[in-house]
Amino acid sequence: MNRVPPDLLTVAAVNPVPYDTVAGARTSMRAHELRQRLVSSTIAYETRRLRRPSRRVLAFTLAALVAVVAGTAIGARLLTGEEVERFLPQGSLAFSGTQPQCTVVEAGVAYRCHLAHTPTRTTVTGADGRPAFKGAKFGTVDDDSRVNGGCIGLNDAGTEWACYMGERAVAEGILDKGVLGQRQAGPAGG
Repeated sequence: MNRVPPDLLTVAAVNPVPYDTVAGARTSMRAHELRQRLVSSTIAYETRRLRRPSRRVLAFTLAALVAVVAGTAIGARLLTGEEVERFLPQGSLAFSGTQPQCTVVEAGVAYRCHLAHTPTRTTVTGADGRPAFKGAKFGTVDDDSRVNGGCIGLNDAGTEWACYMGERAVAEGILDKGVLGQRQAGPAGG
């Protein structure tokens, strides 16, 4: 006996008819019609299933596409070093009066900022009383008074900073996800 197709096994489980009858091997016209209907409906079902994704899959795909496009549109706003220089003192008093100069490392995402002198309005000191800004984290605020990123100190003097915008600041551990995009009225004190 040949291998039994799965659709015929299903029919055989519900209606135990000899295989040769269901397979159309006998001359019964009714058995032959039953087999043809099963084979054609199975092929039609499989074809539809392969060609047309479910509405749930389409909705999920559309939502994912919208999220990617929206994220790209937000990220597409490439910030200049000068804009980031402005965002530092708007976000924290630590950067007030320090004359930051920022260069693009990764457009719209990462910047390297050099301050003309050690921050004085907010200080971070070590056990010896000397500045210890290395590893210190401060947020940045855009022109709409929303937290848009943050910076981490690269040296103890506080003159070198790595700054990240958007989700990258969250990924770098500078900001909590819930803080990003929040309104901030004036620079933070520390």
